[in-house]
Amino acid sequence: MSIVIGMSPAQISALSTTQIRDFVAGDIRALTTDQVAALTPEQIDSIENRDLVILNTAQVQALTLYNNRGLLATQVRALTPIQLRALTGDQLATFETADLQVLSVTQLKAIDAGDMTYLSAEQLGALSTTQIKALTTAQVAALSPQQVSQLSTAQIAALTNVQLAKMTTAQISEGLSPEQLQALSSTQVTGLTSTQVASLTDGQINALTTSQLRALTAAQVKALTTAQLALLETGDIAAMTSSQISALSTTQFNTLSQEQIASFSSTQIKGLTAVQIRTMTVDQAAAIEAADMSALSTLQLAAFSTNNIAALSGSQLAALTTTQIRNLTSAQLQAMSPQQLGGLSISQTVSLTGTQL
Repeated sequence: MSIVIGMSPAQISALSTTQIRDFVAGDIRALTTDQVAALTPEQIDSIENRDLVILNTAQVQALTLYNNRGLLATQVRALTPIQLRALTGDQLATFETADLQVLSVTQLKAIDAGDMTYLSAEQLGALSTTQIKALTTAQVAALSPQQVSQLSTAQIAALTNVQLAKMTTAQISEGLSPEQLQALSSTQVTGLTSTQVASLTDGQINALTTSQLRALTAAQVKALTTAQLALLETGDIAAMTSSQISALSTTQFNTLSQEQIASFSSTQIKGLTAVQIRTMTVDQAAAIEAADMSALSTLQLAAFSTNNIAALSGSQLAALTTTQIRNLTSAQLQAMSPQQLGGLSISQTVSLTGTQL
């Protein structure tokens, strides 16, 4: 029978570090939680790793740890996943940066997700990119927006798509700074959920790089709010792919400004859907660059409302090919003003068919 069974907590705390170090496995197992709680920082540091791993979860939770006077890094490295999971948030908060840095991926994953909120900015900053990447989705999701804001750009860049997708909208919109958002790779950007994309703030939208914008999936583009779209500069719009532009709903598309429409490339114009063109406003139709008019297919041109046809400028009409002119409907031709009709070139005029006249 171990001699420690009959000792009071006061007697335990009076033992020398040498005596503690000489404890055998039976002595460690015999310690009550009150006795463990009585151990001084010096005594805790003197516990051999082979004995430390014997502590059960109740004993681990009874350890009285202090900031900068907690477990040694070598002891932390020896803790089992079960023991790490048993640690309280307050105990975890006493870990020095060096203690956290020695944790293996397996050990780190064992930490209770709820205890992650106890980590300070300095502690989080000490985690390597490998450790960040190893965090469970529950651990990542448990971080407060303030903790997320304290992660370095390198740590943000280390997050996996699975981790990013599990982050809350508060973590994304309130936690990520514009600089952190820009640290996301194009691959990571595609990992954001539609809800997360819709939660991006004005500052975050403005911070997106053209590469990140081009990486947005059709579902993510559809998730953009009209207020977010309004923030995109002409250079941002021009950088988007034709498939992204065609993914815009009519509500989204109709909020695009004349300047944004004018920034469309001929490739983007070609990608517009008939529905988008049909619901285009008069101002939007008038904003299409004359040089891009010839990119419209006959089906797209047929989708122009009569009001939009009537809003086209002379230069826009002059840019239409004879094939496009020939495929205008009678209603569209009738909607044109005498000035518009008079501005058609000879070749455009003679291309008109009998049914159009």
